[in-house]
Amino acid sequence: MKTPPAFDPTEFRHAAGKLDFGQLLEVVAAGAVAERSRDEICNSLPLDSPEAVERSQDGIVAFAALAEAGETAPIGGWRDTRPILEGIVAPGTIVGAEELVSVARGERTAAAVADFLSAHAAELPAGDAFAQRYRFEREIVRRIERAIGPDLEVLDAASRDLARIRRDTVALRARLRRAAAGVVAEHGRGRGEEFVTLRGDRYVLALPRAEAGRVRGIVHQESGSGASLYIEPLSFVEENNQVESLVQEERREIERVLRELTSLVREARTQLLFNQEMLGTVDVLSAKAAFARRYRCVKPVHSANGEMRLFEARHPLLERAFSLEGGDRRVSPLEIGCDAALRVLVVSGPNAGGKTVALKTVGLLVLMDRAGLPLPCREGSILPWYRDLFVDIGDDQSIEMSLSTFSSRIGRMKRILELADRDDLVLVDEIGDGTDPEEGGAIAEAMLERLADAAGRTIVTTHLGRLKGWAHETGGAANASLEFDDKRLEPLFRFRMGVPGRSWGIEMAGRMGLPVDVIESAKKRMSEENLRLEELLADLERMERVIGEERKELLEKKRLLTELVDRYRERIDDIEKNRGELEERARREALDIVSGTRREMERLVREIRSSGAEKTVIRRTRERIGERRKTFEGRTRPRERRGTLSPGEVVEGMTVGIISIGKTGRVVSAPDRGRVLVELDGGIRVETKASDLERGPAETQAGRRRGTVSWSAGPDGPVETELMIRGLERAEALEKVDAFIDRAVLAGLGEVSIIHGIGRGILKRAVYDTLRGDPRVAGIHPGEPAFGGDGVAVVKLK
Repeated sequence: MKTPPAFDPTEFRHAAGKLDFGQLLEVVAAGAVAERSRDEICNSLPLDSPEAVERSQDGIVAFAALAEAGETAPIGGWRDTRPILEGIVAPGTIVGAEELVSVARGERTAAAVADFLSAHAAELPAGDAFAQRYRFEREIVRRIERAIGPDLEVLDAASRDLARIRRDTVALRARLRRAAAGVVAEHGRGRGEEFVTLRGDRYVLALPRAEAGRVRGIVHQESGSGASLYIEPLSFVEENNQVESLVQEERREIERVLRELTSLVREARTQLLFNQEMLGTVDVLSAKAAFARRYRCVKPVHSANGEMRLFEARHPLLERAFSLEGGDRRVSPLEIGCDAALRVLVVSGPNAGGKTVALKTVGLLVLMDRAGLPLPCREGSILPWYRDLFVDIGDDQSIEMSLSTFSSRIGRMKRILELADRDDLVLVDEIGDGTDPEEGGAIAEAMLERLADAAGRTIVTTHLGRLKGWAHETGGAANASLEFDDKRLEPLFRFRMGVPGRSWGIEMAGRMGLPVDVIESAKKRMSEENLRLEELLADLERMERVIGEERKELLEKKRLLTELVDRYRERIDDIEKNRGELEERARREALDIVSGTRREMERLVREIRSSGAEKTVIRRTRERIGERRKTFEGRTRPRERRGTLSPGEVVEGMTVGIISIGKTGRVVSAPDRGRVLVELDGGIRVETKASDLERGPAETQAGRRRGTVSWSAGPDGPVETELMIRGLERAEALEKVDAFIDRAVLAGLGEVSIIHGIGRGILKRAVYDTLRGDPRVAGIHPGEPAFGGDGVAVVKLK
């Protein structure tokens, strides 16, 4: 048995070309600063192990997370100095001031990036390792920055000799300028034709030809018109020679300074190169992280058993193309799931329905994963480790080699059958085409049977009905399709597992203008078996779409119901915790009302007495007030319970009272996780805690209801359609609103009103903000002007 290499470079290049992997890498590389970093990204090869892939993806995801939080590596504006450093090998080598300044600036950037990596060592997998090996060549940077100025000139501070030479040169040139000015003044006639200038590094006089003969000296040049001569007076020769000598000496000293600085750089070349390599790595990571953020990429879970599940997978190049168009087109995410045992997936459906795009999306994501890039899909996506990827997409026919489409496809499949192994993925578009459909189907079926045993997984697209039947009947194989709108005859680009797709060829031909009689004739010419299969597939697609929509609705209703039940349970738990405190506070408030009423009545009695009323009338009035006070105080005393039950005392069939709602019922089921199901009169069932139950019939307590225990419990008596909360505190008002909405929903009301008043608008905003997010509420708006206007909220209930 053959032992294949880690990966086949020829197959990788072929797959990369067919799947536009190079174009994708160019998009990634565009985010890099340095040309070498861009080249490194564009020349990416598959990594040699799953562990290397995971390390790469971890680093990219970590950089992307930091960038999302506003923390990016300070690498902008960096000039990669590795080419400069790699050229400084031989002793005595000299590089220019610009290159040396680039080295110093590169070290400054490396220092800033090393600080960034150290600060985020906990978040970045390799950050600490880089930071530990990094060493800032501070002395080299100091010497270069001291010697070379921002305009790339070597400064006087570079050496004492250079400073002396330049002082001497400046002084000597000043003397020459003064002497030359004197000669001009002596021989000039005030017409501005005489002046002092330089030829090379030597001072000369420009004099009219008629005046030049009066000055003894050396003629260097004549003007373009020939009217003037440039003369170096003999008295200037010696000092001009000195200036020229100083200039040469300055050049030699500058060269010595640059050689010395270059030597310093060469001695630290190894460390400097490592520092620049660190910047290159960070540059590459930053570019990949920027791509990952732009295309919402995640690290997949890598399966060891061949399981593959891609959630909301998107083709990044297609997404980029749609984005550049600037229109409303969006990439339809791909949802594909293959269990470990699934070896062959046959994807069918109409032309232009998205089959090839789906195939390319899977292939491109596999290549991205092998290169260590995060994938444009949702968290939780699973991908196996595929060593090699074999692709047969498109037409490789060659006129020069006399290859037809069919010949090229067979040649390609021959190579795949020879090389494909258990660790490989095979992708074939329109398998079996290019020849007679009957023969092509038979060949394709035989190849798929071979690949089912040889390759790790094979995904093919086809129009051949024979392969759909083969996938249905063969273990380890399955059908899949892309959804199609049978009414508008348009693809929906939604991937469906387990269901073959129709080709819709005749219908599409009719829509594209083929005569009706030709379409009808074509239908009659189809075999009865194929026609029945196509109709069956169409019915199946419609049925599945309806079931899918109904399932979505049911899931949404279930979610809303679960949220509602959870909210009520939380509310009951809060009430149970605070029951005693709430009762005591309510009792105190009631007693305060009674005391206040009594004081007011006493005042009224005093007024009556002072006005001369009869004593008998006053006495009877006071007696009635006293009786009402006793009655009210009796109602506000804490109710004596008949005995709260513990979970162990509750048994099925016993009659209990539910304290929180003042109802009596029969226990239907014993406590489950501390909760009991009780059936009330009328068949309504309520779930509550055992601690909310008491023995015997519970005493109904009007006005003491603390909120319903279950969403299905109905209200007591008639339900008001208006609630007054004007003047209440915000928390108390919202509590009353919540209970009011509960009672209205349970009573089946369609619309209620809440009177909150106008004031400063605090209660109004609180009510609107709360009810707009309430799943029980369909809408809310102010009342009509004649019925309260902005002081009333009209609430429509679901």
